[in-house]
Order: sequence, then C-alpha cells, then structure tokens
Amino acid sequence: MDKTIYFLLNLLQDLYILRKLIFLFNDDTDYKVEILVTKGFIKRDKDFALTKEIKNIEQEIGINVFYINSNIEIYNKFNNVLKAILISSSESTLDAHAETSNLMKLCKSNIKSITIQHGFECVGFLHNKNHSLHHGSNVGFNADIVCGWIKKEYQRDLINSSKSKYCFLGNPAFINKTSKRTFHKLNRQNHRKNKPGLICENIHSARFNNSDKARDQFLNNFLELAELLNSEGKKIAIRPHPAGRFKKSVTKNPKTFPKNVLIDNSPSHLIDWSSYGYGISAPSSVVFDMFLSGIPVCIWSDANQSVDISLLRSFPIATSVEELFSFCLYFDNLPENNYSDQIKSMLGCVNEEKIGIDYLSLINSILC
Repeated sequence: MDKTIYFLLNLLQDLYILRKLIFLFNDDTDYKVEILVTKGFIKRDKDFALTKEIKNIEQEIGINVFYINSNIEIYNKFNNVLKAILISSSESTLDAHAETSNLMKLCKSNIKSITIQHGFECVGFLHNKNHSLHHGSNVGFNADIVCGWIKKEYQRDLINSSKSKYCFLGNPAFINKTSKRTFHKLNRQNHRKNKPGLICENIHSARFNNSDKARDQFLNNFLELAELLNSEGKKIAIRPHPAGRFKKSVTKNPKTFPKNVLIDNSPSHLIDWSSYGYGISAPSSVVFDMFLSGIPVCIWSDANQSVDISLLRSFPIATSVEELFSFCLYFDNLPENNYSDQIKSMLGCVNEEKIGIDYLSLINSILC
C-alpha cells in the first residue's frame, strides 16, 4: 500500500491555494499524489473553467483525479492506504464547510488531516469585523494540523484548540519553484504607464455583511469611475472573486457597461497581474497578488465603512468615486505604506522564499 497525499477541492478558490503544493509534492517527494473533487466543487464551477484546469494538471504530471460520489467511496479509499495526508483549504467547524469536514471525520489513525488558511482575512484565523458578526467568534477546525500564513500571535481569532495545532508556514500560492519547474514570478518592476486599471469584485463576501446598500455603492462607484476614466481616454477591467462568477454576482441586475470596461474572468493563477497599471478591491487577499506584482493598490469601502478595512489600512483607502478617481490618476505619487504586524509577517515569509521548503518538511515529518 502507498503513502499518499490527498488534496481535497471543494470551494473554487481551493485550486488556487493548493495548486502549487500539488506540483511541489509531486515533483519533490516520492509519495503518491491524488486530487479529490467534491460534488460541491463541480456544482460551483458552472462554466467548467477550473475543472478544465484540474484536467490539465492531471495530464501534465500524471496524477489521479477522483470525483467523489459518496462518503463510503472515500472511506474505502482511506482503508487502502498505509499512511496518508488529507489536505484542504476550506475546512472549519462552520456549516458552510460541512462537506469537507465530514470527509475529514472519516480519517483513521493512519491519515493525518491538514487545513490550510485560504485568505488573509479568514474564518477561524483572522477575522474581518463582519466575519465575526456573520460567523461568530468560536470557529475551530476538525483537522489534526492547521497551517497559516502569519505568525500565531497575529492570528487573533484562533481559538485555544486551534492554537495547539497551528503551524506558521506561509501562503502556498506564493511558492516560486519546485525541483522541476519555476512558477510565474512576481514582477515587482512594473512599468505602469498606459496600462488599464483593475477593480476586483467580491460583493458576495461576508465582508459586505449582506448590505445591499454597500453592494449597490460598490457597483455604482465602479460604473461612475468607468465613465470618468472613459472621459480621460483610459480603460479599466473588472474581475470577479474566484468563489463566484461575474455573470452571477455582478450582473444580477444587468447593466450596460461603458465601452472602456474590460472583463477579466481568468483563473487566478493564469492572470498576469503586472499587465495592469493599478488595482482596486474591497478587502480581499487578491490585494496581495496585485501588490506583490508591483501594482499600486487601493482598498475600497462604502461611505459608512460598514465594509471593514481595519486590517488593510496599510494601503490607500477610498470610500467614494471621487477618491477612487483621484487614486487612478495619481497612483504613482503615493506615500510609502506603513505595514501592520500581520502584513509584515506575511510579506516576510514571502521574501524569505522558503514556503515550499517548510511545507515539504511538514509532509516528510508525517509520512517518513
């Protein structure tokens, strides 16, 4: 029987967080690597864009992909391995993560389960104010090991049972290479002149606290901003959060977009962030994808700041279309950011370029 590493994909953003680890563990270990795909993932991937990406990974490195039909199938699969690890980036004690959690509960003593943080602001790790309002302050994990992006002391929403099994390893999406391949490098020398801007949408998020007023302001600010930029002969792109699709979230009430608006619906790992001159987003981890690619970043909140921006105050803030327009015109003349302890911890881990080494060390300590 083999020693196996299982990657469990349930939410769409799981693929972005786990993708480089799949390559790393395939390239740099002798363990069998397998992807498990839930019914929930297939249901959410309405245009099959990420299902195609999974197929590409399967063909490129020759690993098995297993589409889960029932828990009994997984129970039988787990009984046929000598030792294994089950890895997820969307698991917690919340009902919304029940599909993943129920599979983790099938793990016997021969299988260690690992949960990996999937966002800078993330339930059970580090809450945005509206995360706590929406989900409460007692979110834990069923996994044996919990891996996060920043040092434990800065994860202010880890409960005691999570602290005892926490490992600070960094964001695996920022792994830069394996022994067999180099991933797309972050381009911090970004020549921004005449490039379109990018605004990222995540109005489905708990950060909006189900506020239609905040959602409406985001969409209206975007449309007004696009018109202002159009009058200056400038383009702007809009992109959805990977957990949803643009047509589902942004065009719930279809609007006619100005002619200078581009739509970027690419999977996160296929985007060349440096192709944009600057980025705008409500609080989201996409801020760091843009920032680490050399893009000046502005954080959007509504006029009442019901969308909590407290953890991202290191970046310029805009709460009106006038402030957004000013940022778009003068983003090259901004003062240097003053980073919070949480952001310093995450960026320090990225700069050390040893995220992949640390994840390999953890895996080998379990399976060797």
